Amino acid sequence: MVLSVKEMKETLTDHLILNIYTPVTSYAIDDELQMDAKNEFGSTDYFRITPKGEIKVFKHAIWNTIN
Repeated sequence: MVLSVKEMKETLTDHLILNIYTPVTSYAIDDELQMDAKNEFGSTDYFRITPKGEIKVFKHAIWNTIN
């Protein structure tokens, strides 16, 4: 199943809210959607979702798939 940009944004937003993040901004990078979000302490973390629904987080200078 391939997600549209709207579906990727909704899915990633839901994931972030359920994990106590506040989405700040989102933008497309290649075929992925990146969303910057603040955690409960106000630090910004970076997340991406692929059209296949894989969610990634940027930690320790690399993208790690978290689901």
